[in-house]
Amino acid sequence: MGKEKVASYCKKQSKKTLKGLDYKLPFGWTTYKVSENHFQVYISEKLNQEWKTERRKKDGIEKLLTENGIHFSNKGRNGYIYFVENGKLIEFEWELEVSGIRLWFESETHWCLPTKLELKKEDKSRIKELITDWAERNNEKIEFD
Repeated sequence: MGKEKVASYCKKQSKKTLKGLDYKLPFGWTTYKVSENHFQVYISEKLNQEWKTERRKKDGIEKLLTENGIHFSNKGRNGYIYFVENGKLIEFEWELEVSGIRLWFESETHWCLPTKLELKKEDKSRIKELITDWAERNNEKIEFD
């Protein structure tokens, strides 16, 4: 593909990073030093997708896709709220805080399934209202980011 120079440079940078950090990074991770005591870590998109696929299998997404509505997945102090509508799926990560559940809502701009289908503004506001109603019915305090 003619990318030998780029690949060579990346390998050199990886080795340089490992020497500077004094530890070995897991497969698919890269990092660089931001300041004396701070590092920025990136995890490859492929690895992130594999983790999402594994989590979705554990949460039984295939079964949830047949049931329209809101589905709550609890992993302790965090988890996911899955919204299913006519075979489409969007997932919102949540975290438990002192005041209740913090839902990471605004960062989601596309449906998870079908992949990369854009989420329209009117759909997003409707979903937000449905989640708010669900939280009230289940006595959950919920805050949107």
